[in-house]
Amino acid sequence: MWVSLFVTILFLSFYAGGLTDESRKISAALKVAENLLVREKNLSSLDGLAAAAAHHLGTPLGTISLIANELKNDDGVNESAKKDLMILSQEVDKCKKILGSLGEKPSSDDDLITKIELQALLEELCELIKIKEIKFSINFNEGDLGIKEILLTRRSELLLGLANIIENAADFAKSTVELNVSKKDKFINLEINDDGKGFSSSILSRIGDPYVSSRSKSSNNRDGLGLGFFISKTLLERLNITLQAYNKVYPDHGAIVLIRIPLDATS
Repeated sequence: MWVSLFVTILFLSFYAGGLTDESRKISAALKVAENLLVREKNLSSLDGLAAAAAHHLGTPLGTISLIANELKNDDGVNESAKKDLMILSQEVDKCKKILGSLGEKPSSDDDLITKIELQALLEELCELIKIKEIKFSINFNEGDLGIKEILLTRRSELLLGLANIIENAADFAKSTVELNVSKKDKFINLEINDDGKGFSSSILSRIGDPYVSSRSKSSNNRDGLGLGFFISKTLLERLNITLQAYNKVYPDHGAIVLIRIPLDATS
C-alpha cells in the first residue's frame, strides 16, 4: 500500500509538473500571438493614415507645383532662385510619384522589371542619402563570390523597409553611413552603420515598438513620430527578414542595424 501511495504521489507530481509546463508554453504562445495582432492592428491603422495622407496631400502639392512653375517663368526672378525653384519642382514631382505608387501593383512578371541585383538596389537606395550631404559606402565581403549579382524581387515591403532604415541612419549620422554586406549560411547579412550618437540606452530594448523614437535627439535629426523603425520592422518581418539593432563598442560611436535576409526570400 505504501509503495502504491508513493508511486501515485510521484505520478501526480510529474503530471502536475507537465501541466504547469504546458500551461507556461501556451501562455507564452498567446502572448506572442497577442503582440503580433497588436502589431498588425497598428500597421493597418497606419495604412489608413497613409491613404488619407495621400488623398489630402495631392491638392497642396499641386498648388506648390503650379506656383513654382509660374515663378520659374517670371522674368523678375533671378537665375539662382530659378535653380532653387527647379529643384523644388523636381522634389514635388517625386512626392507625387510616391503618393501615386501607394496603390499600384506590379503589372508584369518580367524579371527585368520585378528583379534587381543586390548591389544596384543598395546603390539606388543610397541615392536618398546624397541630398542629406552624408557620405556613404557599400562594402561587399570579397570572399562571397556572386553576392553583388544576387537577384532580389522588387517588393514594396523590402524597398520601403530598407529605405526607412537607411534614411534613419543618414538622419542621425555626423558624416558617414556604411553598408557592409556578407553572406553566411542561407542568409544575406546587411549591416548598416552610422557615426552618430547611437541608440539611447533607455529605449534600446523597445526599438520596433510604435511611437518610440529610435534615437536621442541630435542637431541633424528632425522630430518624428517614432514610427519609422516600427514600420520597417513590420514590413520586413512579413518577408521573414529579421532586424537587430545595437550600438558600436566603445570607443567607437554610432549605431548598427543588422538585417538578415534569407536567400529563399530573394526568389
